[in-house]
Amino acid sequence: NQWITKRLYIIGVGHNPDSTQATFPTTLIGGIMLSSAASHGSLTGVIVSSGVQAPNESVNPYTVSRCKIGSIFVHPSCSNFIFTENIIEGGVQSSLIGSSATNFLFFNNIFYASFCCTWTGYIPIINSIFKNNIFLYSPQNLSINTDFHKLNYL
Repeated sequence: NQWITKRLYIIGVGHNPDSTQATFPTTLIGGIMLSSAASHGSLTGVIVSSGVQAPNESVNPYTVSRCKIGSIFVHPSCSNFIFTENIIEGGVQSSLIGSSATNFLFFNNIFYASFCCTWTGYIPIINSIFKNNIFLYSPQNLSINTDFHKLNYL
């Protein structure tokens, strides 16, 4: 896993095989771990095999767009993440029982996981918006005040 310990704007060439045939996709092996100093940064156009994590610190805000990521795992004090036009292959969850990350926006993503928003022992992200997403399996455990907009495709 690679730690990001300052605000960075990481921009790759994308993950779509049609558009990366000449350059090959930008791939980050392992996961991306965000510290609070990474707040206001972004990740665009890369493949992150293990996912994006902010497990120990508050990161507010952060943007992930046009990426292919394994999963999303954040500390409960994280908020204001924006995920747009991604392929998300794993779960989306917060790390502590009894508290939860809030104010996440998910627009135009494809979710491959059958356990979209929580894993056993963890709680989902709440007070968030899911709009214009495609879920290849029915999302489970969407929680209090989460706007699961009718324009999502299940």
